[in-house]
Amino acid sequence: MREVGLLAGVSHQTVFRVMQGHPKVAQATRDRVMAAVEQLGYTPNLSARSLVTGRSHMLGLITVGSQDTGPISSTSGFAEGFTSRARLRSYYVSATHVTDTDPQGLRTSLGYFLQQRFEGVVVLTPTIDVLNALKAARPALPFVTLGGGAVFPDNSVSLDQTRGAILATQHLIDLGHRRIGHISGPLRRFDAMERLGGWRETMRENNLDASRVWEGDWSARGGSVLAAELFDSGATAVFCANDQTALGVMHAAKLKGIRVPKDLSIVGFDDMPEAPYFPTPLTTVRQDYERLGEDSVELLLAQVEESYQGTEVLVEPTLVFRESTMLLSTRD
Repeated sequence: MREVGLLAGVSHQTVFRVMQGHPKVAQATRDRVMAAVEQLGYTPNLSARSLVTGRSHMLGLITVGSQDTGPISSTSGFAEGFTSRARLRSYYVSATHVTDTDPQGLRTSLGYFLQQRFEGVVVLTPTIDVLNALKAARPALPFVTLGGGAVFPDNSVSLDQTRGAILATQHLIDLGHRRIGHISGPLRRFDAMERLGGWRETMRENNLDASRVWEGDWSARGGSVLAAELFDSGATAVFCANDQTALGVMHAAKLKGIRVPKDLSIVGFDDMPEAPYFPTPLTTVRQDYERLGEDSVELLLAQVEESYQGTEVLVEPTLVFRESTMLLSTRD
């Protein structure tokens, strides 16, 4: 720290405050110190710092996977936002992965983070089973759930899945469509249930038939298989619970000679990186996973630093318009 201070033109105490994330350091000073840290390749000794301060400056991240594909793949954006914001706040991150059918794995991971004096942990909670396992584990350290507001409303950061589904469905209605189908994700998952709920709410508010719904599995193959029933239903548009499902529907439509969007308008969800490059660029709902990761850090550190206000954080989605939807009245 003395070498960093000499290069940055500050005292080693100032370097210490910067590395601790002290709020009362001028931004220009902080920038000089971090530039010197980068130039010298300085890495703090976490063990020594923990002994001196009684704090580890370590945060845990538990990702929870399942046999389902789909939105779980978007957690890379969440992890990027989480780790970058943690670094900005002078914290380091250690991540582990468990399956959603392994409550013991979740308890073991929580126990490890507690024994290693981690200051808090974020847990991805895609299903009620994971939430119940977390509740039974009774974490003895500050924690935040991703999507766990149903059980932990004051310890949760969530994407507003319902709002995203409303945006997608209302877009199709505004284009003149009245026979709108929905292919959901696996209904054991919160995100699938909330997207289905948003679609139904919007359909019913517009006095439209909300019976054209099929449960999918997030995959392109699943969307392709269910597309046959969608086509037979007479739907002129479909809201798919994720982009991969939409890709499957688009593929099935091409094989059957159904034109997208002239014969069938399609909206997806997630705005995966490939969405603009589908055979017909996909109109979809974009979720800000990096913002979600950043907000998770801030909510967690509010607990760690005892400035916690006890409120759920919701991140708003946006609708991205591309070529897979069009006005019903302009169809051939």
